[in-house]
Amino acid sequence: VRDKVFGRNRAARLSTAAVEVLAVVAYRGGMTADEVSALRGHPSGALLKQLLRRQLLRLERPEGVPRKQAKFVTTRR
Repeated sequence: VRDKVFGRNRAARLSTAAVEVLAVVAYRGGMTADEVSALRGHPSGALLKQLLRRQLLRLERPEGVPRKQAKFVTTRR
């Protein structure tokens, strides 16, 4: 019954690069997209969007802060 109401939790298959981005954000805490890209040495915007879509990351942006300075943080999932 629970699965019918809430849906099933599926295991997320991630590429090596996506796991690397997720690990960087989890280890360092909240980071902006520019900080993640600078640390990795590669553009990470597409991977961050993918992790957001899969609900592995969420975007924290205090009121009045531009979107570019929003921080990515991990979720419980």
